[in-house]
Amino acid sequence: GFVGLALDTALQAVDADAFGWADAQRFESAGQGLAELARLIAPVRAAAQLTDGQHVQLSLAAHAAQWSGRVLIDVAAGANATLLLLDGSAITLANLLIQLRLGAGSTLQLVRLYDAPVGSHAVEHCRVELAEGATLRCTTLDLGAGWAHRQLDVLLAGKAARAELSGAVLVGGRAHADHQLQLLHRAPGVSSQTRWRALADGRARSVFDGLIEVAASAPGTDAHLKTASLLLSPHAEIDAKPELVIDTDAVACSHGAS
Repeated sequence: GFVGLALDTALQAVDADAFGWADAQRFESAGQGLAELARLIAPVRAAAQLTDGQHVQLSLAAHAAQWSGRVLIDVAAGANATLLLLDGSAITLANLLIQLRLGAGSTLQLVRLYDAPVGSHAVEHCRVELAEGATLRCTTLDLGAGWAHRQLDVLLAGKAARAELSGAVLVGGRAHADHQLQLLHRAPGVSSQTRWRALADGRARSVFDGLIEVAASAPGTDAHLKTASLLLSPHAEIDAKPELVIDTDAVACSHGAS
């Protein structure tokens, strides 16, 4: 079963030095200023080292009017673990940085579930770094009725790392759900598969920007992204933008939107 946890609750005894990799990361490109601010000054709200067979449920709910923080998760080499992230809090303004690292040969089932109410405002930046042979399976479900900007960066840094991502956004009223995805392929033989769906009703707006970036150091990359959208109201809006940036010829990549 899942171990239920909340922010500002010690997940388990951890070695602070084990999270030096999180402090070493930088968020300096356009649009990442709030993530860098959180890295520099926000308190660590939760930190955990996941081992084989662990199933962790982490509530991101907070109750202050203005709130910021970091969550650090390290998955041990060879481990198979599950992390469920839940956010349904009513926050005037939240800025959250989530940093995850998957050790060599590890597998993480990551589920992100958002159901924040009207009046909530959230900025979230989640970065996942995969070592050699690691696998990330990530599912995102956004039912939120507030305003949210959420960025997911997946760095396939190790040879033969793999990411499988799926997402669904269902918004109505005057909700605004902005999801930015960057799949950064940096090592030989890495692969990613992304499927994203969005439905918008009322005067809601859904945004999806999905970038596949393949570096010259990543020959043999196999990366595919497909997004589909459906408007349920003449006043709703969905903006979908799949992108490809490829710096080597030895790849199999595709992207599309409907």
